[in-house]
Amino acid sequence: MASDDPNAAFDATMGILTTIQDVLRDRLHAEKDREAKQATKKGLAAVEDIVDAMTQLQGGNHGE
Repeated sequence: MASDDPNAAFDATMGILTTIQDVLRDRLHAEKDREAKQATKKGLAAVEDIVDAMTQLQGGNHGE
């Protein structure tokens, strides 16, 4: 399924990452085990770093 929208892949990827962030945030609030909570925090931070990097790249490529 090809799209004529050059931003379609970016938008789809950001949508997936946003969903992952939401799931990790929900898990973080529900998690009772300290080790699991720390692992979830690390995973959430990694996803947030990816989202930030992608947002910066998209901003840098805007208009090309």
